Amino acid sequence: MKIVKRLFWMLLLTFAATSVFAEEAAKADAPGAEKTEKKDDKKFEINARIQARAVMGQSSSGYSGGKSFDTADFDFRRLRLTAKYEAAPWAGGVLDIKGENLIKLSTSAKPLTSIGAIQEANIWFKPGFAGSVIKFGQFKIPFLREQLTSSADLMVNERAYSEKALQQMDIGLLLQLKPLEILGDDWTNKLDVSFALTNGDGSGHDGIGSKFGEFIPTNTSIAKLFNWRVQINPFGGIVKDGKDHGWKDGMEVFEGNKILWSVGAAGAHTSSAETGLFSAGKAYNGYTFDTTLFAYGVYVNGEYTMFDSASYSTWQGTLGYNINLGSFSVMPLVRYNYLAMDSDGNGTVDPGEKSASIWIGADLFAIKHDLKFQIFYNIVNSGDASKNPLNKDVLYFQVQTNIGKKV
Repeated sequence: MKIVKRLFWMLLLTFAATSVFAEEAAKADAPGAEKTEKKDDKKFEINARIQARAVMGQSSSGYSGGKSFDTADFDFRRLRLTAKYEAAPWAGGVLDIKGENLIKLSTSAKPLTSIGAIQEANIWFKPGFAGSVIKFGQFKIPFLREQLTSSADLMVNERAYSEKALQQMDIGLLLQLKPLEILGDDWTNKLDVSFALTNGDGSGHDGIGSKFGEFIPTNTSIAKLFNWRVQINPFGGIVKDGKDHGWKDGMEVFEGNKILWSVGAAGAHTSSAETGLFSAGKAYNGYTFDTTLFAYGVYVNGEYTMFDSASYSTWQGTLGYNINLGSFSVMPLVRYNYLAMDSDGNGTVDPGEKSASIWIGADLFAIKHDLKFQIFYNIVNSGDASKNPLNKDVLYFQVQTNIGKKV
């Protein structure tokens, strides 16, 4: 009975939010609706995202009652509320709240000191040269492509192994550049360059207050972290109303009979680590190489990430095809993800320290990412054949809606 009640309330909230969004979209697209362009002088924007899901798994997965697929866990994967303010064309700010963490903090039987409710909070400025943007505060560090991609736009409902090694958000200073802007509009979005200097033990995956990464004990602290990223987009970004709006991972799959391609490389460097995955007192350097290709419906995404002082490497490859069915589209996907990590610090990666994961499923885009249904089966294996099967396979069904309004 509890499961039925949870499912009822999750679906009610999701579809109530969706109906509001759909009504607004219908008004804008209705015959006779005003299509003339006019200057948008609204400076405040608020966005909400709901990801409701049902999860069930094999006996050792953590999503079962001791028997494989004997029960379903209903929860909110994400409840986000984002406020953006543009004080002037050259300055503004953003605040992103993790509502799912507020629920955890209010319902937990014991104090939770390792999570916070602030996902992103920063003030930005545009100095007016080379497409530059400067951010002060908490922001996404320029390293992994999937971490830079909004969770609203993910093709697979969970990110790859690599996102667990380095925090998505940190607190400090970020500089973003478009160096080819000097060559004209056609070149502006073909090259993106970013640099960041941050605390190194900032917000982690769970908002302000949590620590470096999921593989790192919560008492870890490191020296200041320096990140850089270079991304080449040979065919430019996403074109809307005849204007190139830059590259945005997750939106390329709606571009139909086009070819869009992005290639990136990034680094993460610090002078000292104290505990955890990285050797105590030693500097470490992390590197990642990634790409996204979309061509006539075919979607390809890949990434390789390694840390030189931690015997850590991981890679993933994703292949899909977006089938346009008129007012909506369906995208079958498969992903293979591999991780090798010296978790015991003995200097070698043992067979039991290797993991492989296969994701098989599909996305149904009812209103692009604004109303999306995802179903995926995740097969988890150990690199040590003697330990297989692990009985940790998980089945996910997730519904997402995004709502946005400028005022």
